[in-house]
Amino acid sequence: MYFPFVKLFELQKQHGITNAYKKLVETVLNEDFSTQKNILSRNDQIGTMAHALTCEIRIALEKNEFFLEYQPQVDEQGTIFGVEALLRWNHPRYGRVPPPVVVSLAEEIGIIQELGQWIIVEACSQLGKWNNQGINGIRMAINISPTQLQNELLPFLVETIKLNMLDPRDIELEITETVAFETNPQTIILLNAIKKLGVSIAMDDFGMGHASLYCMRHFDLDKIKIDGSLTRDVIENKSCQDIISSITYLAHSMHITVIAEYVETKEQFEMLKILGCEQFQGYFFGKPQHETQGVKQFTP
Repeated sequence: MYFPFVKLFELQKQHGITNAYKKLVETVLNEDFSTQKNILSRNDQIGTMAHALTCEIRIALEKNEFFLEYQPQVDEQGTIFGVEALLRWNHPRYGRVPPPVVVSLAEEIGIIQELGQWIIVEACSQLGKWNNQGINGIRMAINISPTQLQNELLPFLVETIKLNMLDPRDIELEITETVAFETNPQTIILLNAIKKLGVSIAMDDFGMGHASLYCMRHFDLDKIKIDGSLTRDVIENKSCQDIISSITYLAHSMHITVIAEYVETKEQFEMLKILGCEQFQGYFFGKPQHETQGVKQFTP
């Protein structure tokens, strides 16, 4: 006679866990979160969920449960010249956990270096495999957390590139504008040393904020990626068009390539070309795919 009550309790418990996870994701993806990053210190259900998830992230890394998918990047003719490596984790309860959640928690618990190195090794290994299959000339874009910008990153890159017999010019590191808040002379020296290897440096989620302009001034960038909040509304919003046009004008004057993300329609593609963007990425050209599908099967 108590079974219905037990079942109801379990359902409520499961609902509470799922709800806490959703709140955690919403908190991390909030645009103001990047300057806080202290979610584990919270004394609420979000903090509790974060602690539980960090334990699972450690285990997932140990058991090699993370994997990468690759999204094509194309030029103005729609020809694929590169891919972006994207971190993926299929959680048994929550499904795919957003990468920013994984990265943020990994930073807080101090395993971002280990996770970041795994991503670099995996992406470079895949690029080496494609080269061995005769698929050459593909540039691999790899996201780097600001926390990874330590002195050990340089020799690790050199070793990994050499091990996979890659051309350093086929590697591109993407950093976020949050680097500007944490920058110091050593960071600039490190990025310049990486560029001397031949590796390109791109600024991800580029907008018109103070941090973005600071990065353009102080970092020797090869590429900037227009923030999705601008490209998504580029057809309907004249302000987005004006901002993107200003960004491309400034970037071109500094010999910086501009790539637009989140391009989902032909109309966006054509408008962004008119506004000065030279490279593009988004569902219009192809969704992120598993490495077994190979870059030849991307459909721009």
